[in-house]
Amino acid sequence: MSAILNSLKRLRTNSAGSLLPLLWISKTAKKQSSSISTLLLILLAVSLTVFAMTFFIDSGQGNYNNLILNKIVSADTGRSGADTGRVYLSEEELLERINEAVDKALAERDAELSRKLNGIRDVNVRRLSVIEALPAQAGEQASGGDSLRAEVQTAKASVQKTEYEHFNAAPPEADSHKKKTDSKVHYNALLGMSDRAFEKGNYQKSAENLTKALQMRETKMSVLKLVRVKLAMGKPEEVNRVLEAYPDTVDDKLIASAASYAGSVGYNAYALNLIDSYAGVFSGSSALYYSAGQIYEDLKNYPMAESAYSEAVRLSPFDSYYKYAYARILDINEKHEDALKEYSDISESASDKTILIQSRKRAEILEAYLTGIRARNDENF
Repeated sequence: MSAILNSLKRLRTNSAGSLLPLLWISKTAKKQSSSISTLLLILLAVSLTVFAMTFFIDSGQGNYNNLILNKIVSADTGRSGADTGRVYLSEEELLERINEAVDKALAERDAELSRKLNGIRDVNVRRLSVIEALPAQAGEQASGGDSLRAEVQTAKASVQKTEYEHFNAAPPEADSHKKKTDSKVHYNALLGMSDRAFEKGNYQKSAENLTKALQMRETKMSVLKLVRVKLAMGKPEEVNRVLEAYPDTVDDKLIASAASYAGSVGYNAYALNLIDSYAGVFSGSSALYYSAGQIYEDLKNYPMAESAYSEAVRLSPFDSYYKYAYARILDINEKHEDALKEYSDISESASDKTILIQSRKRAEILEAYLTGIRARNDENF
């Protein structure tokens, strides 16, 4: 830029110092002067354009830097943006502030990590039964280590080591609970495998799984399933051995269920003998007589079915299912007056909706039937 101004000054001086009038300059000189002037004007225009672009770019960059660092500068000076105006930071100052912010963030992260590891350590200490070594280790960690980060890493390694050494030394309560949970899961898995084997017809495998399950836990359901498997295998004689092997699970309901299943698969004689052998063992064993009534009814031995149902009702007079079975067998045996009485009683006291509705309908039919018979008898007299 200065070179251009110097050239213009020399041109002006030379023109002023000349003693010849402008009209006396030759045509050649005029052309040269015109060309030089044009060239200088072009150079001047280009220089001004470049200068303007540089000025605006620098100004925009300065505004952007000032906007980014406004909070840092404002906090440092204690004044608002309006009071401080536009403030520029040197590169050294900017790097210093960035380093301070990074160091602060790293310190906060290390402190948070330390708190988390200490929390984990406390939980593990409460869970372990042997904790004598850990407080001493913690004291050594506090005295040793050159920095917070080194202390945190040492504490983490100590927790991992202690977990590994004392993993099997869990408190008796927790260990007992875990064993119970594992045992329950294993027991249920064996029952599930037994059921699937039974459905596929692999009765031997089903019996093996049930036997293993019963070694873990004796339940009525497992014993009943094993009885079912023995009957499916065609070995009713082994049912008594199963019942004798698990006497604590045997009651009148288990025997009744086993007998009912035996009767449903064709072992009627065995089922009745099983009921008879346990009839006097349990007090108030109405379930046994109800099962016997079902078996006799399937055999179409209705008088014996009536006798069995009657005994079941006598032992459990408020059981709607027993009473309905007894009323129905009386109806089949054409003891309509007794059946109507039982149906009417059930329709007033039954809690099962289906039994209640069926009893009312049958009572109405029997009432109409008996009324018709009485009317015909009166006409005959």
